[in-house]
Amino acid sequence: MPKTKALKKDPNKPKRALTGFLFYSKERRPQLKEMFPDMGFGEMGKRLGEEWKNMSDDQKDPYNKLAADDKARYDNAMSTYQPDPMYSRKGKRKDPNRPKRAMSAYLYFCKALRETVKAEFPEKSMVEIQKVLGARWKDTSEAERQPYLKQAEADRQRYDREMLNLSQQGGQMTSVLDDGGYDDEDDDDEDDE
Repeated sequence: MPKTKALKKDPNKPKRALTGFLFYSKERRPQLKEMFPDMGFGEMGKRLGEEWKNMSDDQKDPYNKLAADDKARYDNAMSTYQPDPMYSRKGKRKDPNRPKRAMSAYLYFCKALRETVKAEFPEKSMVEIQKVLGARWKDTSEAERQPYLKQAEADRQRYDREMLNLSQQGGQMTSVLDDGGYDDEDDDDEDDE
């Protein structure tokens, strides 16, 4: 399955507001780094968290005021911000008429054996069961895989037929009958009444 590219973030979108703790960390981290040059990032984060937790409300007030000002800045900037459609996730909706993708031979194998493996290992989680199924698939001979490969090929053909039909209908799917044929009648008439 091809990897999907993550959408890039809009460079014009206002930066989120910082919390009081983050303002404290920005001020305190260089001081700690100077005192403990060998301290790792995670260890420094724990130390900063402990210091913040042990501070009184009066000590936290200047940082919380900075956070409130930053929140006001952010809210103001967001009120005038117009999202760039190029970075929007909303325009990429899935076509509801698009057929379900074809299942692989491995998925048919898992579907057939999952309940058996669950019964064998009732204490295992779904992730662990999937690992067992993966190992069994790896150990399965080519001859034992044939029924699943045939199912996958039949499903691939179904998918290809439905996609062809979708494109021929200009994006409108017709209903698929149980025998694999297509019904040319418009089944949407019942919904319109």
